[in-house]
Amino acid sequence: MDMNGFQDNYIFTILKFILFLFLLAFLSQFTVEFFNETKLKGDFSEHALFFSVLTPFIFYMFCGDLNSLYKRSQQFFFRSQVLMLMFPALLIFTGLGFLIIPRIFNLSYGNNIFVFLGGALSVMHLIFIAKEIKGTSFSGYISYLFNFSILYILILLFFVLYLRVTFNLDIGAIVINGIKGGADLIKDIFLRIFR
Repeated sequence: MDMNGFQDNYIFTILKFILFLFLLAFLSQFTVEFFNETKLKGDFSEHALFFSVLTPFIFYMFCGDLNSLYKRSQQFFFRSQVLMLMFPALLIFTGLGFLIIPRIFNLSYGNNIFVFLGGALSVMHLIFIAKEIKGTSFSGYISYLFNFSILYILILLFFVLYLRVTFNLDIGAIVINGIKGGADLIKDIFLRIFR
């Protein structure tokens, strides 16, 4: 066994773990800013969002695994594994449908259905990501945490773009305040550690 390659892999794994810890601060702050922004919208249903997050987990646990079906739908739109992980095709096309179809056919839709569908599709995509990139070794698990954190932030931003169709969420405020909050959180942690 090549010890030099092992040490390089070990160092790279430690660096990924440190980067994951930094990303975790930003991930949590992006999520907090997302919820703060939704609270500013009076007609946004937090109950519909809660059930949209909970429903896929319950379905996957008790009814059946939809991951192979979801993977086939992603493969229909994207041939590249990276693109399949980065872009939630069903969420994007559902958002476009809610944007275009009501305007063409002069229809209306309920906000709760809109939120529920978007939240459920976002969670299904996150479950798909988690199953596709999970690692079996310690190094693979650290890579999984690092990659999932990046993809979670990306999917959250896609979900915010989806919600803009109806609720006009301020994606700029979510990104800027998320970055600022993440940087402040990291700074506070360092100050507490090195006091």
